[in-house]
Amino acid sequence: MSVGLVLEGGAMRGLYTSGVLDVFLDNDIKVEDVFKQMEVLRATSAMPLVSKMVELGDKKYLDGGISDSIPIEKCKQLGYYKIIVVLTRPIDYRKNKSNSLLVKLKYKNYPNLVNTIINRYDNYNKTVEKIIDMEKRKEIFVIRPSKRIKIKRIEKNINILQQMYDLGIDDCKKCLPDLKKYLNIK
Repeated sequence: MSVGLVLEGGAMRGLYTSGVLDVFLDNDIKVEDVFKQMEVLRATSAMPLVSKMVELGDKKYLDGGISDSIPIEKCKQLGYYKIIVVLTRPIDYRKNKSNSLLVKLKYKNYPNLVNTIINRYDNYNKTVEKIIDMEKRKEIFVIRPSKRIKIKRIEKNINILQQMYDLGIDDCKKCLPDLKKYLNIK
């Protein structure tokens, strides 16, 4: 059985994902092709306005979340039969339109990138709605935070970081029986 994994990014919210993945490891939940190409992963996590663009060959890359924050359709296109989606925000979270002046100034030579960043909020919100619909139809399995933890993009408070990680562990442990049922694991 081909199991795909879709991980929402989110800087320090990624600690939630780390907690979830640690439960996967402890419970022998197997996912295909994880961490195949580290340089590609590094390129897809280069935060706009903070990180330098990562060059691979003759192309420059920034965080893949700019154009596809939760790449559920890409995972389906790759032919995965079962898909686990790990989100880093609660079910009721939606993005708001953000001020684009800094983006327009910094990336003025990349008009398509600017346009994509400006419309990111709308694309993200549509994807979340699609995920909720797919989850209801049992096409995918979704793990998301059961509560909101106020965490900064670049958080330094070790207690908040630990809370985020622990929430990932707790939420994943709670849904583990349903996940195993979805994956047909005994």
